[in-house]
Formats: sequence, structure tokens, C-alpha cells
Amino acid sequence: MSVAKHIRPLLPEESQEWIHIFQKATGTHPFTSLPFLVAYQRAVPQFKAKAMGVFEDSRLVGGFPIFERHLGPFQRAVNPPLVPYGSPFWLPDQHPDEIFYAVLQYLNKTYHSAVMECTPQSVSHLRIAPQQWQQYPRKTLYRTLGDPAETLKSVSSKRRNAFRRASESLFFQPMTPVSEELVQLVAASYARHGRPLPLLPTQLTTLIQQLQAHQIATICTAALQSEPQKPVAMAVFLTLHECSYYWLAGMQPCPPLEPMAFLLLSAFSYFYEQSIKTIDFMGANHPSIAAFKRKFADQEIPYVYVKSTSNQALYVLEWMRNLR
Repeated sequence: MSVAKHIRPLLPEESQEWIHIFQKATGTHPFTSLPFLVAYQRAVPQFKAKAMGVFEDSRLVGGFPIFERHLGPFQRAVNPPLVPYGSPFWLPDQHPDEIFYAVLQYLNKTYHSAVMECTPQSVSHLRIAPQQWQQYPRKTLYRTLGDPAETLKSVSSKRRNAFRRASESLFFQPMTPVSEELVQLVAASYARHGRPLPLLPTQLTTLIQQLQAHQIATICTAALQSEPQKPVAMAVFLTLHECSYYWLAGMQPCPPLEPMAFLLLSAFSYFYEQSIKTIDFMGANHPSIAAFKRKFADQEIPYVYVKSTSNQALYVLEWMRNLR
């Protein structure tokens, strides 16, 4: 028999219980971990990050993040920059459909506008009232890691040859500390796609520093062997359990070499040696970026972004802001 769920912000004294159930819960991802929420709040204070507990009576049975950023009098739970997933986790003895129903009901009753980007694993558990929530299909790409030699065979001959050529000139380095220069590589890559860096460089540097301190983030870099202190490509992976998430990347063009391709194939070997089984490429929704990621992925997986705006005036205001 199911027990009614109620939702409220986590109390400071309940943090250890959250961490405890997080280790054995289903539906977890790095963006629901307490270290990530704390790091994001410190680095990006314009969003209020909240850890929300799902309770049966006094028992914590699940959780999810909320990022608040209000607009005038309107209360909003938003999808902030660089937080691609926001769906809940739950204990194995729970019915995930009930968890999702409680979470969505809470969001709809508490906020004038709310969004949630759901992990691929959670999509089947959504129970959405169409009159309240709009669904937007999205997709991401996965790579199942295996023996490095077999991985290299699985990519195109063009990619293999490019990797071998690059290996003669480039140097792969995992566990690189974040620096202003690495963040500038990210900013330059965003600019080449006609997009601004989603956070201030200082905010992004602080966020990555915090995540590295909590051993969530791993920066891998590629540099010319002749200049090993000047990376020409970097990628930030967030790791949880047996999955690493390709979260951020940046590159300086270095023709005829392909430094990002070299970095990724090298990172696959590195993470395989760390007992990681899967790479989540964190979305394939921008055509040019998705085309590059597909060269290294072996699965395309759907997921869903849901949004509810209960206030008509806010709906019009958000629509007008999106036209800019």
C-alpha cells in the first residue's frame, strides 16, 4: 500500500540522510548531489539552489533540486545554465510514478512557472496532466566503454587515422586543475557556435574548482607535446557511479590535428581504466554539436523537458523574452 508523499526543503541536519540514500537510490545524476547544489549556489548566487526532500511521514524517500529565479512578482523554478538534468531520485522500495507525480504536483502548486529536464532513465515514469504541462522531446548520446583497442576499431577509419596522427604530436592529461586559460577555451568554443558563455568566466571557474574539490569533476586536456603547459583542448566530465557526463568542452583549432577527437578517444580509455562503463554526452540538440558527438557515440537516447506556466501574464512575458 502506497503512502502519501509530501515535499519540503531539506533541513541542514538532514544532509547526511540525503547523502546516505543518494548512494543507493535510483535515478541519481550529478546534478542532484548535495556537493553540486552547494557548489552551484556559491558560484552562481543569482539562482537559489534548493535541495528538496520527498518524504513519507518523516522518512526521506527521494529528492530533487530546485533552482529559483523569480521574475518580478512571479515565482519561478527554472532550468539554470549548465544544469541539464533536474529529475528526482528515489529509494528502490518506492514507486517512481508516485515520486514523479508528487514532484510535478508540488512544482505546479508552488510556482507560477516550473521546468524539469528529465534523465533518459526517468522518462517512462512521468505522469503528466497535458493541460498543466507541456512536453518537449529531446535526445542525448551515449558511449558504452570497452577495451581501448576495440573502441578505436569501432570508429571510422578516418577517425582512427586522425587519432594516430594526433598521437604523434599531442599529449593527453587527465586530472588537470581548472584555470582561466581552460575556461577561455570553453568560451571560444561557444563563440564559434554563435553562443555566449552561459556563466561569467569567474563563476564558471569557481564552479569547476568546487566540483573538483568534491571529486565530482575531472578535467581532461590535450596539449602539443612541444608545449605541454598550453592545452589546445579540454573537457570537463562529471562522474557518478559508473557513468561520466561530458559536461563542458573547449578547443583551439589546431589544423591539421583534431585535438578534441584525440582527447575524447583518450578519455574513453582513461575512464574505462577507472571502471566507468558509460559516457553520457549530455544532449544532442544543437545540430553542429550533435554531428560531432555522433562520431563517437554508439546509442541515441530520448529524454524529455517539461514545462508548466500557470499564470497567463507570465506565459506572455516569458514568450516575449524568448523572442530576443
